[in-house]
Amino acid sequence: MLASQSACGSANVVFDVKVDTAQHPSPEAETDKALVYIIEDLGQCPDCYAQASLLNVVSDVSGAVIKFGADGSWVRASKGDSYFFLTMAPGEHHICANWQSSLEERSRAYAFTDLTAEP
Repeated sequence: MLASQSACGSANVVFDVKVDTAQHPSPEAETDKALVYIIEDLGQCPDCYAQASLLNVVSDVSGAVIKFGADGSWVRASKGDSYFFLTMAPGEHHICANWQSSLEERSRAYAFTDLTAEP
């Protein structure tokens, strides 16, 4: 595992995600915690189709499952254009996103950022 991937979690964790588009909860943050929303927006990817044909993989990513980790552990996953929320302690956190896929080319796709959470 690369040093930057230490924000993620174990590579063998697999999420089973079911999206319920009828529910839109309005959570309130816990006292002295930050309420953090994670939004998966697949948006436009003009290069996806060209890359998919070169790699000989499926180009439809509308049902993609993305795992999200914080500080070394996977916390949740999203599927397609969806979102979730979680509470976090104040302070600096290291966030990771990883494409959950049986295709090796896709499962190697990671993104990283830092987040300073405030209550």
